[in-house]
Amino acid sequence: MFLLWMAVNSCAGIMYGAAYWESSFTSTNLIFYTWLLLSTGLLFWYLYNKWKDPIDYNEE
Repeated sequence: MFLLWMAVNSCAGIMYGAAYWESSFTSTNLIFYTWLLLSTGLLFWYLYNKWKDPIDYNEE
């Protein structure tokens, strides 16, 4: 999940230039950074919920 998140954000930010301010802050930058903050929060929420329960190795 982390690799997918990183691939999407690095592709949008670096390859398509949404992470860089050229002459001024644009709406593309706003959308990218809003998405980056929201998706980071959702990723941490997903990972926390995924890993909060211990693994039961004695299950048969």
